[in-house]
Amino acid sequence: MASSDVDLMEAPVKHVTSVKKERAKFGGAVFLPDGELLVADKDNCRLLLFADDFFYLQEFGSEDIYVSMYKNKLLKCEIDGDDLNILETYDAAAGTYTIDAFNDHLVTCCSGAFKILDSDGKEVQSFKRSCFETPIAVSPKQKRFNHKTDNDEVIGRNEVFNFKDHSLSSVSGVALDCQDNVYATGFSSKNLVQISKNRRKHRVLVEKFNKVTKPASILFHPSKNLFVIFGQSDDFEVYQF
Repeated sequence: MASSDVDLMEAPVKHVTSVKKERAKFGGAVFLPDGELLVADKDNCRLLLFADDFFYLQEFGSEDIYVSMYKNKLLKCEIDGDDLNILETYDAAAGTYTIDAFNDHLVTCCSGAFKILDSDGKEVQSFKRSCFETPIAVSPKQKRFNHKTDNDEVIGRNEVFNFKDHSLSSVSGVALDCQDNVYATGFSSKNLVQISKNRRKHRVLVEKFNKVTKPASILFHPSKNLFVIFGQSDDFEVYQF
């Protein structure tokens, strides 16, 4: 069913599969145009590729990607077969932790600020922040991004919006679906909360995950009503509306 045909705030969700990759610690992830899932293994400094059915693959396709190295560097790379080719290396702000695409720009989260960069890594705009290692979720349609605060709130930039509820504790991941509803994982509450686009209602979408006990982040598929929950260690789960 197409994403536009269903109100995701009313739709039920089901667990599709659980995936475990031994001796991996998942970091950032992105869906590639062909539906494959590319995940960073931050403890082993490597990239892992999964097919659209979430089976592990040995070979990479040919795509351009950006990789944040945390140590003041941003790499623009392409993956071709078994090779990761570094196309450009840019200087990045200290402690750059999170990166996301925003039309032709990049949004990064670093120590003390959010920074918007152009495709060549040059800073365009900066916003001060206090929360360390906060997740961000970008909405190109609404021209805003959402993130967490030190007070465990989810707020939206360029729009007056904040969310805090007893059902959500220790926000660890933030994401947007194709309808601009907001999703937040609770590391301590061990659940997933869904917040409507107009921010007038919310619900606990997943009260308890199937295998993941310490949810660290969430990633939505760009064209399917499907999302991935990453655990803090070596597992992730797939859910679908």
